[in-house]
Amino acid sequence: MADSQIDPAEALVVVTGLEPFLRHTSRDLGSAIVRSEQLPEAIEAKLYRFINRTEREEPSDLPAFDFDEVVKLLDEPETEAVEKTLAAFGGQHALALAVGAQVTRIHAYVRQQIPRPVHIGLDGPEKLTPAPSDLYRFRRCWRIAERPLSLFDELQEYALSRDQVKHFAIMFPTTWKTFWPTVQECLVRKKTVSEAWRLSRQKETLLRVLGQQEAQSLKLAQALAPIYAQEQQAQAAQSAQRTTTAVAMGGEATPVQRLDAAS
Repeated sequence: MADSQIDPAEALVVVTGLEPFLRHTSRDLGSAIVRSEQLPEAIEAKLYRFINRTEREEPSDLPAFDFDEVVKLLDEPETEAVEKTLAAFGGQHALALAVGAQVTRIHAYVRQQIPRPVHIGLDGPEKLTPAPSDLYRFRRCWRIAERPLSLFDELQEYALSRDQVKHFAIMFPTTWKTFWPTVQECLVRKKTVSEAWRLSRQKETLLRVLGQQEAQSLKLAQALAPIYAQEQQAQAAQSAQRTTTAVAMGGEATPVQRLDAAS
């Protein structure tokens, strides 16, 4: 198991999502606390399942999304039932306070992602309807806040996006930091079971996106680009020289000589 420690309060929000804490609908968090304590094992199982699968999982339908309703919740979260949420912790007051701090931080981040386009006219500002692309980006952000572990559903469907990973890493940093060490442990485990096994290029790309490990590959590609360019120029020059030699020899050369000049 990865050495990185997941913050217990953060882990609880990961397994429950943000919405129950904004609506204060939880009445007993005992089972959720147990699941949060088992989060590292759950992440390892999801990653190992992805590494082992031979084909992507069939994409499922996206859940219903009401932009106006979500914005209303983020702008005006419930406040009257706070005591009920505190009671749901069953006396674990320190954990309740820590979760409250996490919820406040995550809530503020998600609220900042709401697209709120405004047109400044001669008669003052006018709120505009967000563009479909902005709505879709916010929907992906809200999905991670609402169901954090849905990130692994996207992974299993080979549909993981960089912005989803970015949102997860910002909202749940100590959890996200365990992803790459756990990936490496799962790969070692798989190679121990089957030495001939090889990770496909597509899976490697997705795992690098998950761990935000693409930078090194990009740097390597950028470093190699001038070398490849020089090789291509050298090959082009050699090809041109061969062609010139063959033409210069013209009809005076034997067939064998012409073949040598062109090779």
